[in-house]
Amino acid sequence: MNTNDANLEPSSESLREREAFAKMMWLGGIVAFFGVQAVIWAIAIWITHSDPSHAVAPEYNNPNQTWENKRDLIKASEQLGWTTKLTPLVGKNSAGEPNLELQILDREGEPVVGGVVSVRAFQRAQAGLASELLLNESEPGRYTGSLNFSAKGYWQFEVKASRGDDIFIETLILPLGVS
Repeated sequence: MNTNDANLEPSSESLREREAFAKMMWLGGIVAFFGVQAVIWAIAIWITHSDPSHAVAPEYNNPNQTWENKRDLIKASEQLGWTTKLTPLVGKNSAGEPNLELQILDREGEPVVGGVVSVRAFQRAQAGLASELLLNESEPGRYTGSLNFSAKGYWQFEVKASRGDDIFIETLILPLGVS
């Protein structure tokens, strides 16, 4: 063995420094990996919670509004024999003029007069941006209100009309601005 071979082997001090550096790099890499994952998850959660297309159905946890109650209300509505015709006028309505008209006729084709009519409307792609409005009777059997229909697409209208003890519900889906 010559004297040059002894100089090629690292000293124990040098080995300890390299080992400490390697440990620090591995630990730093693992912490950085999980840190990046945490940031990605935080961004994903923020995006999904701020997106108006994600929405929880109203009164989802209300025990008084069970499916059986809703089914009975639908059956009672069908037995009334009322029919509706919804006419939305697409476009922005900044002046507040009515741009939504709902005509309600009874079983004999006569206008349903003196009803209290409300509508919950939303573009189906953005259920979280639902608008609820109370319609006013403009003439016998015709109820009008003002709503912003600037977004094109399929809109869902949940109609609830009551007159005395009679309650009528109906869900209408209409394409607005879709060709």
